[in-house]
Amino acid sequence: MTDTKAHQRYKTSKGLIVPGVTTVLGLLNKPFLVPWAWRLGMEGQDYRKVTDKAASIGTVAHYLVECHLKGVEPDGDELANFSKANLEQGNIAAGQFKDWWGERGLKTFKCKDMNGETTVTSEIQLVSEEGLFGGTIDAMAKDANGKVTLLDVKTSKGIYDEHRYQLAAYWHMWNENNPKAPVQQAYIIHLDKETGNIGFHALGNLDTEWEIFSHLRAIYHLQKGTDKHRNMDKKYHFKGAPVG
Repeated sequence: MTDTKAHQRYKTSKGLIVPGVTTVLGLLNKPFLVPWAWRLGMEGQDYRKVTDKAASIGTVAHYLVECHLKGVEPDGDELANFSKANLEQGNIAAGQFKDWWGERGLKTFKCKDMNGETTVTSEIQLVSEEGLFGGTIDAMAKDANGKVTLLDVKTSKGIYDEHRYQLAAYWHMWNENNPKAPVQQAYIIHLDKETGNIGFHALGNLDTEWEIFSHLRAIYHLQKGTDKHRNMDKKYHFKGAPVG
C-alpha cells in the first residue's frame, strides 16, 4: 500500500510542477496536535505508538474500501504485516462503509484523470490549471438519485477545519475538470484514530472554505516565487559591512 496523496507529483498540461492540496494546507498551524499529545502523555501513553496503531487501522480500512470501490479482491500479501487486532478493526470499519454505500445506492462511474486516462472514480489524480495545484480524490460516485458525490476518507481523532478546506479544493478542482458532472454533495468518511469507529459527515456549502484555501494557495505561490530573491540578499557584519 502506498500513500498516493503524500508522494504524487502534480503537473499542468504544460509540464509545470504544482503543489498538492495537502502541501498548500501545510502552511496552516495545527494547534490541536499539541493538546492531543499532552493528554496522551498525562494518561501514560506514548503518542508515537498511538499514532502508529491508528495509522495501521486506517491503512487497512482505507485499503479495503479502495478495493471495494475498484471492484477487486484485497491482496493478502498487502495485509500480511498488520496485527490481528488492526485487521479486525479495519475490516469492521470497511464493512460499515460497504453497508452505508449500499444504503445510499452509490455507484462509481468513469472519468478522466490528470493524464487523460479513463478510470474508475477512486484515487483520482487531478490538477487545477487555474489554481496551479493538484490533488488525489479518494472517490467519486453517483447516489440513487444520480447526484454526483465527492468522498474523502480521514483517519483522525475528529473532523477539523483543515479537512473542510481540503474538500473545498477537491470540489473546485473536480468541477474545473468535469464541468458536465459537477459535484452536488460531499462526505467525509471519518475513521476515529483511537477507536476505529467510522462516521459519515455530509458537508454543506464550502464557499468560505474555498476562499480560505484560495488565500493559502496565493500565499504559497508568493513564497515560492520569492525564494530566488532571498538567495540574492546581502549578509552584514554587526558594523554594517556587507559580506560577499
